[in-house]
Amino acid sequence: MDKLDDELVKFAYQKIEFKLANFDQIKRSCTTKLNNNLDFIREEACKSICFGLYQGAIGLTNHLIESFLRLNLAIRESKATEYNEHSFN
Repeated sequence: MDKLDDELVKFAYQKIEFKLANFDQIKRSCTTKLNNNLDFIREEACKSICFGLYQGAIGLTNHLIESFLRLNLAIRESKATEYNEHSFN
């Protein structure tokens, strides 16, 4: 059993090392701040990419884009000149 555990730990470290090496490619996306409602989705999508969970990242990115567009349409329809985070929660 110890040999299996050692192999699993070794495999996990190799996967994490490989995926985190891709962090430089998405660093800007991971450090850009959005509003509170969209930040959580952005952070989860970045984590998904870092750990190779690409299908989850695609779903979260779609949700992020949809939420962003919906928010912008609401602001435009209200003819607001600036965004007040508390008025759309």
